[in-house]
Amino acid sequence: MKVRLFFLKTSWLVIIAGGLLGGCYYDNEETLYGITTCDSTFVSTFNTDVLPMLEKYCNGCHAGSSPSGDISLDTYSNVSNYVSNGSLMGSIRHDPGFKAMPEGRGKLSACDIKKIQSWIDAGAANN
Repeated sequence: MKVRLFFLKTSWLVIIAGGLLGGCYYDNEETLYGITTCDSTFVSTFNTDVLPMLEKYCNGCHAGSSPSGDISLDTYSNVSNYVSNGSLMGSIRHDPGFKAMPEGRGKLSACDIKKIQSWIDAGAANN
């Protein structure tokens, strides 16, 4: 009886542990299936959409007192200079003639690039 009870307890632990561990999978739909959930009908804003992306992907190198390449992307006025000369989009799209950014990493997602382009197409306002 003790052996059977031990076996039942052990079996339940294995089932529960397998369910907990096997049920967690962290990958995004865009990578797995090519599905994007990017809403291209809205117009991005600098403070809500663009600046958080720059902080996440760019400002580790391009902010502060000595930004990499003397390119600072931590304020609207700085960013607007690179929007005006085309280098912001050229770099993040990895266009020929521009240094591909983020350096040493892949491009931003198509959705992130579309959000930045949406903001630029709407006039690149400080909003």
